[in-house]
Amino acid sequence: MQAQRAAAIRIIRSYRTVSDVAALVLARMPPTHLLATERLRIAEARQRLPTIGVSDLQRRERMETLRRWQCLWESSPKSSWTRKLIPDVSRWYYSAQKSYLHRRKRAADPTCCHCWAAEDTAEHTLFVCPWWSLDREPLRLVLRRPLMASDVEDLLCGPRHEDLPSEVEQRNALFIGERRELEESLGRPVVPEDILSILCGPLPAEHTDDPHIRRRIISANNRRKVLLSQMIDKIMGIKEEMERERQRAA
Repeated sequence: MQAQRAAAIRIIRSYRTVSDVAALVLARMPPTHLLATERLRIAEARQRLPTIGVSDLQRRERMETLRRWQCLWESSPKSSWTRKLIPDVSRWYYSAQKSYLHRRKRAADPTCCHCWAAEDTAEHTLFVCPWWSLDREPLRLVLRRPLMASDVEDLLCGPRHEDLPSEVEQRNALFIGERRELEESLGRPVVPEDILSILCGPLPAEHTDDPHIRRRIISANNRRKVLLSQMIDKIMGIKEEMERERQRAA
């Protein structure tokens, strides 16, 4: 488990203090002992039923692995905060781009379901696909040009130290401002239980056959995802800088 934990921490680029169970969930890496028993079940099933379809068998057994992983996740005494944000392992595990799902045999093809581009990658979705152009518009207006992948580092890392306000009151005002827009979008204060729905999008049961309504639902959720990312990055970045200043002054 420790070797897998080290790999998971590198994938999610977290601190080494993150627990093994949380790191594996965040990295979407089922524990090795569950994967081993999954392969054993597949091998035994193929021996009993040589004519069984391999894809269906693998899909069924992976669902069983995720069910067992969910039980471990719920019973673990570690990572209560991460579990509060991501209570459903299966939903988090399968929230990915179609190109990735296609490689994992979870989608029939890698094409974008919105604009029919050849490959639905994260870069295509975030920076190219016209379906999400309205969601990119606020950033385009701020940047005064189309958003590019090279902008991500600056946007995520936030302002440099010399650009930060020096007064604590000014920084506190930034904290409030970062939450306000997201809360206005939700129509209520943001709570930890909102994180999974915002990051993974609406449940299949919440989808509708009306393409216009469906697009509005997805567009609104993607806007909330942007606001959530901005809120977390700015608040945590400023808080970390304040802590460094406090330690330097101590």
